[in-house]
Amino acid sequence: MDKVVGKLFCRGVRNYAGQRKLAALLAGSNLSKTCSRQYSSTNMMKVTILGAGGNMGKAVSLMLKQSPLIDELSLYDTRTLEGFATDLNYIDTKCIVRSYYGTKDIQQALSKSNIVVILANAQQTDTHSYSGLFDRNAPVVKDLATHIAKFSSKSLIAIATEPVNSMVPMFSEIMKKHGHYNPYAVFGITTIDVVRANRFVAEVLGLEPECVVVPMVGGHTEKTIVPVLSKATPCNELTNDELEDITTSVRQANDNLLKVRSDGAYLSNAFATARFVISLVKALRGQNDIIECAYVKSCVHPQVKYMVTPLLLGPGMS
Repeated sequence: MDKVVGKLFCRGVRNYAGQRKLAALLAGSNLSKTCSRQYSSTNMMKVTILGAGGNMGKAVSLMLKQSPLIDELSLYDTRTLEGFATDLNYIDTKCIVRSYYGTKDIQQALSKSNIVVILANAQQTDTHSYSGLFDRNAPVVKDLATHIAKFSSKSLIAIATEPVNSMVPMFSEIMKKHGHYNPYAVFGITTIDVVRANRFVAEVLGLEPECVVVPMVGGHTEKTIVPVLSKATPCNELTNDELEDITTSVRQANDNLLKVRSDGAYLSNAFATARFVISLVKALRGQNDIIECAYVKSCVHPQVKYMVTPLLLGPGMS
């Protein structure tokens, strides 16, 4: 069976034009001597979304329904999604949508899933403190993690519930407790930071956003987001003022939006989340040269257990 391998790098690239050049540059340096990831390829692709009933969950579901690479989309929430799933199934794509709700259905929702996406309370619609967000969302993720350990322990897990900086380590510890922890299968989705950085750099340099690649490291909070603008491609000729302005814009984007839109950035977040999930799907399907950033277990520095790290996904050599 083919293998999919992902290597962690200390610099970042995006899955557009310019990726291969930067990836090749990194591969030739000592920065590439880090962790590797291998996943079994699959013929049947099932993606499960936990927390599909919110605005962001519905938007992600709509985007994933359009992918020809996904065979089954399993939607789960605490309330029924039957009508929403029926509506999605009217779309003439091959992906079949099934809905589940309540603890009684979660085993069926998770069973045989290749990828599980945790979106429960992922849509931030207020300016809760970090500890406030954690206190509100940790019990939800803890409960979902316990079910995943029981019913879908071999799946790739993509977590978007905030605060990602804490939810990923907490989820990992719960999986360890149940004896099913795989550090190479747990991802904190931070793609929205990359999407925003690409957009802001494109505006400053007068480029098409689709052509811009901004590496991202650090974390997923205002103080820990680090766009590596000096490595942006295809052009990184930015003044010091522009560097500071872009970095500030990326870090404060969510709070700035909440000032003018109370329901948050659920559309752009949904786009970024769907893009990351599709990248995982492509990797499991055997496609190579797929590069995305995510908050993962890190082996870059011995004192940093988790950090946003660019991931190169593609077929293995063995």
